[in-house]
Amino acid sequence: MTVEVSNTAGGQLNRLVAQSDLVSIMSESQLGMASGQGLAPLPMAEARFTRTIGALTRKGVALPPLAQRFLELLEETARGEVGPAGPARRGARRPARA
Repeated sequence: MTVEVSNTAGGQLNRLVAQSDLVSIMSESQLGMASGQGLAPLPMAEARFTRTIGALTRKGVALPPLAQRFLELLEETARGEVGPAGPARRGARRPARA
């Protein structure tokens, strides 16, 4: 049997999972809310979830430097250019690894 619920308003999904043998994906912060009562996290240290995102800007308006850098980081991450130490800052040198 397959059950798919995409509406989590009012903790409906959490109640459904707490009263069944179903599984859900949510952040640990949601477990700390009242609607997370009766739920427990399963360890998934190596799990990586991907999703398609987009960024919208106003046409013909220049972005402030911080917003421009944010978009650059998103693009670097999407291309896999961000390593475990985080993104390289422009003009900053990364320390040599031993």
